[in-house]
Amino acid sequence: EGSDAFYPHLVAQLYPALHGLPSLLNKPAIGYREWMRRYRHAWLTLAVDDYPWGLVAQVAEQQGDTATVACWVRQAAPLRHGARWHVLEEALWQGLSIHVDPDTPCSLH
Repeated sequence: EGSDAFYPHLVAQLYPALHGLPSLLNKPAIGYREWMRRYRHAWLTLAVDDYPWGLVAQVAEQQGDTATVACWVRQAAPLRHGARWHVLEEALWQGLSIHVDPDTPCSLH
């Protein structure tokens, strides 16, 4: 997927899951695990988009995916207070970082 497609076409697919809503898209929504299988690496490494997308980490936390949350906290830390960081990212980073062990291994795949 091209960088112009990552948001809203891929990232936004997970947002309805934040509140237990069905997909708002015309095509069937992919599940959380399938989304992570397909796009986790690109999201965590900023390979196709240079925003950290902390709301994806929040969905991971709601799904009990602590390894992904820990990885996002670690990967996002250097981005704090940069040009692509905003108050929502900071709130999510602070809220999620207190629940993860900073020594948790981070597998990007």
